[in-house]
Amino acid sequence: MGTMAAAAGGVTTVVDMPLNSSPPTVDCVQLQRKQAAVRDQAVVDYALWGGLINNNLAHLESLCAERVVGFKMFLVSSPDFSQWMTTSCLPVCARCAPSTACWPYMPKTNS
Repeated sequence: MGTMAAAAGGVTTVVDMPLNSSPPTVDCVQLQRKQAAVRDQAVVDYALWGGLINNNLAHLESLCAERVVGFKMFLVSSPDFSQWMTTSCLPVCARCAPSTACWPYMPKTNS
C-alpha cells in the first residue's frame, strides 16, 4: 500500500529508513523480511538501507552482499533509537562501501 500511495502522489522511488522502522534492518534476517514484503508488491522503485548499531558490525558484510544501498547510523544518542556508534566503526564501513554501489535497486540474482 505504501508504494501505491507514493505513486499516486508522483513519487517514483521509496527508500526505507533502517533504524526508525519496524523491524530495524540490522541483519540479513530483517533485511530479507523487508525484501519479501515489498518484492512482489512495489509499484515504484525502492531501496533498503542497512542499520549500523553498536552490536552488529559482524553483519555489515552480509548486508552489503544482500545489496543494501548504504548504512545509517547515529553518532550521538537519538530519541528514537538508543544504540549509537562511535567513529571506530568507520573502517568496517569503508570495507563495505564499494559493494553498496547498486543504485538503482536490482534484486540479487543467482548467476
